[in-house]
Amino acid sequence: CCCCCCFSPLGGMTFFKVVSLNVRGLQNVKKRDRLTKALVAKRPDVLILQETHHRKVDLPVLKSGWFSVQLQSPGSSKARGLAILFSKNFGYQVECVEADPRGRYLFVKGRLKDEWITFVALYAPNTLQIDFLKEAFSKLQTFQQGEIIVAGDLNFVADYKLDRSKSRRKKVAFKT
Repeated sequence: CCCCCCFSPLGGMTFFKVVSLNVRGLQNVKKRDRLTKALVAKRPDVLILQETHHRKVDLPVLKSGWFSVQLQSPGSSKARGLAILFSKNFGYQVECVEADPRGRYLFVKGRLKDEWITFVALYAPNTLQIDFLKEAFSKLQTFQQGEIIVAGDLNFVADYKLDRSKSRRKKVAFKT
């Protein structure tokens, strides 16, 4: 699933494009190359990836000159892992990063044109999603500054009428 949105959180005419994608692993070189070509063609300012399956923070998520900053919350080789990438032309200045050691959340706080924006990448577990979200948003309250942009895979269906998955899991309504 891919979501592409343009935002103008700064009240003026500053629009930027955010793409969020569950990549289901980036260990395969051919898959990484195809993904890089497709994403660079979309020219996102911010790319938020879930399920990267990266184990080390020092490895680039995607090898592309388009993304000058690549931040990660690595998971294991077979699960989890998040990344937030910023294009070289975006002008976002990263000030602070908080990464979950389990690869479930990644918070990035910084400035764009002297305005604070916090980007949040989430990858919820398949069970106990509400508990996870409460924990993540509790941590986010003390971390965030300015506008907040949240993207990710929350692993639940908010409206089963709109659900297009073929999952045969028991349908449980989302409750807060």
